[in-house]
Amino acid sequence: LFDQELILKVRTQPDAVELTGDVFDRLMQIAGYTEEEQVRMGHTFREALGNAAEHGNKNDPARTIHVNYLRSADRVTVVI
Repeated sequence: LFDQELILKVRTQPDAVELTGDVFDRLMQIAGYTEEEQVRMGHTFREALGNAAEHGNKNDPARTIHVNYLRSADRVTVVI
């Protein structure tokens, strides 16, 4: 069903959130998206991840953000 699946559990801490954004950028590059698409998707991903940290977890470092990344031949799906 999917060519690639990645499940991450991310600490609600700025360094962990930043590293997760970097991992996402690399995944988009590997998936073959154009540089423009990578920038747009990376921005959207970071916004959603930041919202999960701030609004969902109230920036509580004891809480975890769950990220599911799924890639098939024609799409990428991310659930945060």
